[in-house]
Amino acid sequence: MTDKEVDVLLNHWAEWVARDQDSGLGFPSNTILRRLADGDITSASGFRSSTPPLKKRDYRAEAVNKSILKLARIDDTLSDAVAIHYCQQGSSTTKCKALGVSRRTYFTMLDRARSWLSGFLTAIAHQAVNPSDRFTLEDDRGVGRA
Repeated sequence: MTDKEVDVLLNHWAEWVARDQDSGLGFPSNTILRRLADGDITSASGFRSSTPPLKKRDYRAEAVNKSILKLARIDDTLSDAVAIHYCQQGSSTTKCKALGVSRRTYFTMLDRARSWLSGFLTAIAHQAVNPSDRFTLEDDRGVGRA
């Protein structure tokens, strides 16, 4: 999987997280890092929205989310960098300060995270991942949760 494909998937994931995060209220109920640390950003979360639930799922976003959660178990600083980079607004300087790292370290962390995710998402695309994990990158069938 190319860097551009991974970047597209991560941007799509960030939009999915933003839709889930604000509960249809237009403002976030908790920060992305807090929700990632708590394990709230999952396809099976018990999070309830004030808007009617959508009947279709976004399998790609869910697969990327599960991949990022797996990355967090290996190196949580890399998953934090991905979450901040893709899900928070602001300049790279602000994001570096949030992580407490230099600009060079920040972009190195992003490169390492993208490389790991590229390999893992490639394995998903080739169905080389344990089938019990139910990862899929098949065509989107809509947005939201089932």
